[in-house]
Amino acid sequence: MQAVRFDWSKPVDIAIPVRFSQPQTCAWGIAPATQQPWRDGSFVGEIMEGGSVNCREMRIVAHSAGTHTECVGHVVADPITMADVTLRPVSLAALITVHLHPLGPSGDTYGGMSLADDAVVTARALQHALRAIGGPPRSEFATGSLVLRTQLDGVTRVGHDWSNSNPPYLTDQAIDVLRDAGFMDLLLDIPSVDREWDGGGLPSHHRWWDLPAGVQRLQGTTCNRTITELIDVPATVADGWYGLLLQVPSIASDAVPSRPVLYPLIASANDGDTHA
Repeated sequence: MQAVRFDWSKPVDIAIPVRFSQPQTCAWGIAPATQQPWRDGSFVGEIMEGGSVNCREMRIVAHSAGTHTECVGHVVADPITMADVTLRPVSLAALITVHLHPLGPSGDTYGGMSLADDAVVTARALQHALRAIGGPPRSEFATGSLVLRTQLDGVTRVGHDWSNSNPPYLTDQAIDVLRDAGFMDLLLDIPSVDREWDGGGLPSHHRWWDLPAGVQRLQGTTCNRTITELIDVPATVADGWYGLLLQVPSIASDAVPSRPVLYPLIASANDGDTHA
């Protein structure tokens, strides 16, 4: 087994931050996140207003406000939160770019409401992109993450409001490709794996977490797979294999703001012998 090294000096931050004073990336018709000084009697938590410190309260809906990571607690009644998920400290991540295709002609299916001309990520597109980057380096790190960049012309991810625009989503067969490949953390630059208006069933979410359609209980099982949505991968970053550090706060909620960071691999002298 070849030791894999990451170039820690060249981080690639693929998170979209929540900047309260600037246009925010959001979706689902949810109002932008807000921040204001904490006030209590004569105390004001804002130095610019004469306070001794900055102390601010925030209103934020994680599923809309910039990059966020969610767990199976998003779709079940069981009290499962991101604080319960065992995250991999560093994983090997496949970064791929996929072309979108209309659902109808693709031959793929979707378990919720859909239209034939919906733009979707298909199984064939994923398979093609994964073959193009080759197998992962043999290493002690789990090949746990898939970073998905979609070819969506004319959309700047930072500050974009996706509401009522029917963004792209993943087909049933696309989810199966990723699960069968063993990926545990799915990161994508669109608002959801599911259609914006899917009838309420969230079929791709259920499929990713091994839940039958309509089931809202874990039935005695747990799942450490995660979904990270609304990332932004710079166009200058090439497809291939990276180290991924997925940073999340320890907040007991089904979804939390997050900061995924990619790190390039350092090529070894016998790199040709280190790939499967």
